[in-house]
Amino acid sequence: MPLLTSAASTYVLQVNSPTRDWIGFQLIVSVGMGVLYAAPQFPILASLPTSKTAHALSFFTFVRPLDSSDRVAIGLTASLVLTGRFAPLARFGV
Repeated sequence: MPLLTSAASTYVLQVNSPTRDWIGFQLIVSVGMGVLYAAPQFPILASLPTSKTAHALSFFTFVRPLDSSDRVAIGLTASLVLTGRFAPLARFGV
């Protein structure tokens, strides 16, 4: 809920908004992101026997950054293709 609230409230910000407004919105976003980062671990670990929790947590911690990097790569590729800036990169093998 904090993430949705702060994301929606950023539309209220203007160029001349006071510093306390944009800092407050960023604090609310960071709380929301922190909750989203930590919350999925507990249901995953609760459903496993104690002997397998270390392996499950390490795998979960390993897979999470890969998921984030894939989203960034896919988003960047899509934006380059849609804006027409991808064609000049093709000659460099990118």
